[in-house]
Amino acid sequence: MGCGSSTAKPPSGEQPVFNKSGKTKEQMDSDVEAAAAPTSVTKLDRNTLLEKVFKECDADGNGSIDLGEYRATTDEPEEFIDDLFFTMLDEDGDSKLSKDEFIKANLDTCGAMSDPEFQKQIDRWLQLASSARQDALAASQAERHTKIKDQHKTGGSRRAASHEQADKKLRQMRSADATAG
Repeated sequence: MGCGSSTAKPPSGEQPVFNKSGKTKEQMDSDVEAAAAPTSVTKLDRNTLLEKVFKECDADGNGSIDLGEYRATTDEPEEFIDDLFFTMLDEDGDSKLSKDEFIKANLDTCGAMSDPEFQKQIDRWLQLASSARQDALAASQAERHTKIKDQHKTGGSRRAASHEQADKKLRQMRSADATAG
């Protein structure tokens, strides 16, 4: 209960005191306490959400985001996400965004968004990052498959050439034996 409120009941036989709203003093005190109590609505921890997005965008896991990784996780046209734009975000000029640069840039650009709008943007970035990772994984698997296939072809050619040389040598030896005998 708040300061000055009382849980005491009016003496028996007395009527409780009402105000213009028709509420007793106890009900009014309860309303004041409820209004002063913290609400269950919490603000988004934007830094933590942006750290999660950064980790998903960092496809190669090197602790930074390059221009290609950044482009893969945005639905902006590629010509909009150009070197100049990326350079503006890259404060130290190393051609990649550190986690701090990424978070600062996005807090600056998304600072005016409401929490629901910001959460929607985070969800979109995570979806794009996931899609980009799946695409990169599929491309990597296809490249690996092609490389293995090429190795088998090359290895098969080498084996065939080796067999051919062995057969030739065997024919030469048989021919030499036939001539000698």
